[in-house]
Order: sequence, then structure tokens, then C-alpha cells
Amino acid sequence: MAKPLVSGELREIIQPLLPAPKPRRFRNKGRKPLDDRRALTDILFVLKSGIPPY
Repeated sequence: MAKPLVSGELREIIQPLLPAPKPRRFRNKGRKPLDDRRALTDILFVLKSGIPPY
């Protein structure tokens, strides 16, 4: 298994800086929001590897 890019300590530091999730609508809910850790890991992977994000 790969080493995680976001440690628990880093997540605790960054967590207060992230916006709170918006409440989902009753109808037409759309996509479920990603977990904060997963989104942050994806962003760091793109920045670290230099691949284009799209």
C-alpha cells in the first residue's frame, strides 16, 4: 500500500481552514461531496507529480 500523502497531523492543521460543507438540497441533490482528506490528497498528488489536473 502506498504511503498516504496527508498525515493525521497535517489534516488537523488544515481542517480549520477548510469551508464547512453546504447542506444538500432535498430534490436534485447532485453529487455527494468528497471526503476532505481525499480531496486534499488528490490536490497534493497533482502538485507533487506535476501532472495536469484534467
